[in-house]
Amino acid sequence: MMKRRRRFKQTLLLEDRLTAEAVRLREKAQEAPPGSSENSCYGGRVNAKPART
Repeated sequence: MMKRRRRFKQTLLLEDRLTAEAVRLREKAQEAPPGSSENSCYGGRVNAKPART
């Protein structure tokens, strides 16, 4: 028997979610001391190493 994906409808538009995330990250960057790691704003979700080409 196949598993069914649980689907749900987004309550906010993508543009609204992206705007809210941008505002949150800007506020967090303002609180950070100068010269702090740029990846700390993303909570470790960003890989700092570039992909091999």
